[in-house]
Amino acid sequence: MSGSAQLHLSGLGDRQSAVYRAIVVAKSGTVVNAMRLAADNEERAVQQAKAMVGDETVELWDGLRFIERFSPVD
Repeated sequence: MSGSAQLHLSGLGDRQSAVYRAIVVAKSGTVVNAMRLAADNEERAVQQAKAMVGDETVELWDGLRFIERFSPVD
C-alpha cells in the first residue's frame, strides 16, 4: 500500500461529548435491554442508571468505557 493508510473507527477516538448507555442485564447474564440516557454529565447518568435498577442489574457505559454496575438489593 502506498502512502499512509488511516483506519477510522466510528465512535472511537476524540469525542466532543459523552454518550451514556444503560445496559439491563438479567440474572442469567443475558442483555435484556439497552438504551441511551439523556444525561449532561456522568453524575446525572449514574443517577439515572441507579433509578433503573429493579430485579435486574444495570450497567452504565460511556461509549466503550465501562463506568459502573448497579445490582438489585437482595
